[in-house]
Amino acid sequence: MVSAPQVGQIIRLRSWHGVVLDVFTNETGKTILRVQTVRNVFRRLNPEFIEFDLAPDAIEPASLEDLQAEVANYEAVLQESLQELVSHTTMNGDSA
Repeated sequence: MVSAPQVGQIIRLRSWHGVVLDVFTNETGKTILRVQTVRNVFRRLNPEFIEFDLAPDAIEPASLEDLQAEVANYEAVLQESLQELVSHTTMNGDSA
């Protein structure tokens, strides 16, 4: 990505996707992105600050479908983990 993404844009950085919430310029002229990622939503964490100028080629535009695919993957993993948790109670005869 040559230029910094815009607010509201979906981006991909490495293996995760997020939405740009804010774009700032710090006192040294570097572009800082405030991005909420799918992984942070599922971890119940705040948005991340990313210095765009450190690796502008590592950040690329992504689609809504890309974002939704990551959400679906996290939901599936979460559901599987919850089912595994519940199965431990029924296997030991401790169901309520």
